[in-house]
Amino acid sequence: MATSLRHRLLEGELMDDPDIDIQAHRAALRGLRRINVASRTAAALWPTIRRIARERRGEPLSLLDVATGGGDVAVALARRAQRDGIALRVEACDISSTALRVAEEQARRGGVEVRFLVRISSLSRCQPLTTLSFLRCFSIT
Repeated sequence: MATSLRHRLLEGELMDDPDIDIQAHRAALRGLRRINVASRTAAALWPTIRRIARERRGEPLSLLDVATGGGDVAVALARRAQRDGIALRVEACDISSTALRVAEEQARRGGVEVRFLVRISSLSRCQPLTTLSFLRCFSIT
């Protein structure tokens, strides 16, 4: 059966539903982690970050990961920076406190420091956007 992409049926993101069952949410985050690992998102972003770090000759860099989910990419990039000796401050935000608890657990297990903030409105507590070296946003609409 052929599938047409001409017409899309937009549905709300279940992980953003404040009433989602916590176990269902954690299962969805595990699925998202598998996608992030398989797609090698952090690996794809890292060469650019490393190149810019070299060009700036050790100047500290900052990254904000918006809609971080379980923090897979933010944590992976923080680990790569730590491994390569690059000063990269990583902050991440999401509207889900459950997702951020998973992300904090992952950062702790990975031995890296990532500052996690709840809700996009928390951006005001992040570095001013004009001072960021990198901004990663992922949104499906």
